[in-house]
Amino acid sequence: MSGTPVLSLLRQSSRKWTWKLYQRLATNVYCGSIHVKAPFLNCTPNITWHQPSFTSGHHRNYCTNSLSEIKFEELAEETLERLSEKFDDIAETVDCDDEYDVSYGSGVLTAKISREWGTYVINKQTPNKQIWLSSPVSGPKRYDYVDKRWIYKHDGVPMMDLLTQELSEALSTHIDFKSCEEEDS
Repeated sequence: MSGTPVLSLLRQSSRKWTWKLYQRLATNVYCGSIHVKAPFLNCTPNITWHQPSFTSGHHRNYCTNSLSEIKFEELAEETLERLSEKFDDIAETVDCDDEYDVSYGSGVLTAKISREWGTYVINKQTPNKQIWLSSPVSGPKRYDYVDKRWIYKHDGVPMMDLLTQELSEALSTHIDFKSCEEEDS
């Protein structure tokens, strides 16, 4: 493996630049708390990554790379379908604004709550293995799949908790989105 063009290029470049590249690659590959050695650098620097702390400002180590594209597609579609059904059920069980409207197609869910409140747009981003949510209240968020929940890695708040809070406020009644999370198999 030492004769590969990538390793040759890494050895020829400056050690500082190489180590930063190695850290970036390793951060995108490994999950959890790990211990890494970089033997191709002709040295043995050690580094430990930890699970993110939502209070310390370290938020980079969520790993969705272990999720296959097929599994991501399956999970994202199931989640978006459950959300679509939930938004449709809301219209049948809660007194909603005349402009309340829900549409779902091609991996994009749009829910217009009212002219005053605004519109939610939720869609899957397959290349990033994320679900993106645009909220008229809290703005855009990108959710990673962690421990059977879609989590916003910057504050640790699950997508269903955010939707429960914001939609309950918008419709002045408790709306629980937890039923939209993955069912245990």
